[in-house]
Amino acid sequence: MFMTDSQPASQVATFTLATLNIFGVPFAKRTRARLATIARELNQPGFDVVCLQEVQMAHYVPLLTRAFTRF
Repeated sequence: MFMTDSQPASQVATFTLATLNIFGVPFAKRTRARLATIARELNQPGFDVVCLQEVQMAHYVPLLTRAFTRF
């Protein structure tokens, strides 16, 4: 929804967005623990949309899919 000059700000839909480059390099030390921490923090209320970059598909998408409870 876009705000127009005649539309009060209270009627405009809002959302919160988090974007994070997680640098999910396969086999890097502590990557799994770091991703679990990221998922735990992003599961907290406050974000409507989360965009993650640098997620290594084969290695970490399954881990994050299990760890996320809100997305």
